[in-house]
Amino acid sequence: MNEGALTNEDKLRLRWDKEDCAAVLRIEGMGYKQIARELHYCDASGARKAVKRSLARHPSDEVEERRQIMAARIDRLIGVLWPEAMKGKLFSIDRIISLMHREADLFGLDGAKTVNVKEELYTIARREADKYGLSEAEALAIAEEVLKDHRRRG
Repeated sequence: MNEGALTNEDKLRLRWDKEDCAAVLRIEGMGYKQIARELHYCDASGARKAVKRSLARHPSDEVEERRQIMAARIDRLIGVLWPEAMKGKLFSIDRIISLMHREADLFGLDGAKTVNVKEELYTIARREADKYGLSEAEALAIAEEVLKDHRRRG
């Protein structure tokens, strides 16, 4: 083996680093097309898949940490807007309401939401198709079987 050649482990670490960079850029608000250009993915789909793989690799405590960071950012933004809102500035009031809705979503403060099980299952099936080497049609067919089985069981 060449002295300068990368081992499979090195290649995997480099891929993970690139995927983690893609996730950070996405969290910072960059679109998938822009991430693809920046990190030399073939297209937006490649960047999206890289972000998903990165997020899947990180334990849920990191998700909670990101949630806390986002909540802190929302609080800071509300703090900046608050004085103008208290003066009756409608734009600031509107932005604060939007930020408060986002915070409620972030922490599930609005209570349980009605979920369309079929649509949710189809969304999961589409998302997981690549992971298991299935076409979207195959994944949806499996989802439909799961629904039928669920209905039979009552």
